[in-house]
Amino acid sequence: MKSTKRCTEDLYRKILRLQQMHFNEAVVYLSENAELLQTPLIVDHNKFLVGYHSENIRQFAPRYYRMSSIFLHQYKRQN
Repeated sequence: MKSTKRCTEDLYRKILRLQQMHFNEAVVYLSENAELLQTPLIVDHNKFLVGYHSENIRQFAPRYYRMSSIFLHQYKRQN
């Protein structure tokens, strides 16, 4: 296992490298080095979400899943 100092140095180097990148390159880099993020970053084709918003995160689930979730919720409320 790496020492704390070594982990901190590696993390710092990664952050410095990230600051020098163009946006698209940084998105790929962050997807490969998720430990640099304190907030979730979700990317899917033409959708992009930073942070966790329970209502917004549903857009990344397939439509059939969202619909079944709605029906299940309505069913539970009726019974």
